[in-house]
Amino acid sequence: RLLLCWPDAEPQPWTDAVVGEDVVRDMLAVVRTLRLTGEEAVVTSLTTDASAEWKRWFDENQRVVAISRGLAAGWAAKAPVHLARIALVLHLLAHPKGHDRKLDAGTLRDAIQVVEYYRAHLGRVLPAFGGPIPTGSAGLASRIMRVLERALPDWVGRADLAARLGGHDLAEGVGVALEGLLAAGRVSRRTVASGGRPREEWRGIRTDLGGGEAEEDPVRDKWEDVESPERGDLSRNHVFAQHPIPDAEPDPDPTWERWEEPL
Repeated sequence: RLLLCWPDAEPQPWTDAVVGEDVVRDMLAVVRTLRLTGEEAVVTSLTTDASAEWKRWFDENQRVVAISRGLAAGWAAKAPVHLARIALVLHLLAHPKGHDRKLDAGTLRDAIQVVEYYRAHLGRVLPAFGGPIPTGSAGLASRIMRVLERALPDWVGRADLAARLGGHDLAEGVGVALEGLLAAGRVSRRTVASGGRPREEWRGIRTDLGGGEAEEDPVRDKWEDVESPERGDLSRNHVFAQHPIPDAEPDPDPTWERWEEPL
């Protein structure tokens, strides 16, 4: 799979700075920890909150598939594959020894942020290949929650929120997503006097930590230890367990839903 992007790259001056040996050593230690022996396999499943995030994003992405055409439709059809893989990578990098831990909602939101970054860049890349400009995105509510959770215990204004989301989401869509999160009890809203028009601010409520606004401890690394599912007939190591997704392309790959990473 290819994830295309077209960032604004500014010329960089020369630097003598290098990556320290301690950083390289620590990175190699993480990678080596991920190696499993023989035919050993680990199935990574989702927490209840992460599963809910996945379903919301998936349904939104399917609507994007339905209204897209050509290369944009093909990319959107493959987006769940990208999300599953990126989420698993982030999960394992954060917890290389926690092979039996479930992937939490915070990690999935981080992965959604990455996937939607690449979707946004299709608007630059595809026209250069004669393709259409993509229509729509998915996971806006999840991305908003990610921004608000990372800002805890602070409140975030609408302008700041738009900037942290990347600046390419329509204000109307952000407003609809915020109202939906408010109705679901996932965010709080307040208005602040600013000398003119009152300013609207928002703050997240950490439902994955049992509810309540996490003002003192916003750390999302709260895991539930679970027994690993039976490995079945798997021949490799880390597996993201999810259901297969219909593919808009004529030659779908029926094995992606049990993606395996050889190490």
